[in-house]
Amino acid sequence: MDKKQKSSDMPVGIFPTIRGKHSSVEEYYQAAKAILDQKNEMLSQIKKYKFDTIAVNGLYTIEEAIAHNQGALIEPLYMGVAQAYQDSSEWEGAFRY
Repeated sequence: MDKKQKSSDMPVGIFPTIRGKHSSVEEYYQAAKAILDQKNEMLSQIKKYKFDTIAVNGLYTIEEAIAHNQGALIEPLYMGVAQAYQDSSEWEGAFRY
């Protein structure tokens, strides 16, 4: 990277909405406080639900599910590999007892 290049010109990777959204620490603090207040209000409403409702719908509002959880109303499942294998034979060998 060119030493004269501004940090705002840096690529942001997979999280483009996190960087550069606020210009100061205080703005980040206020944004986090607003989100925390919304979450606490939502949780106070959810505490009134019966167990069955929570079991089916999870602890997310529809708005939160769409914005952050790929539309999942229940606990989102983010699948990923914990260990890589070259092929299925290597995988089978690892789990053969």
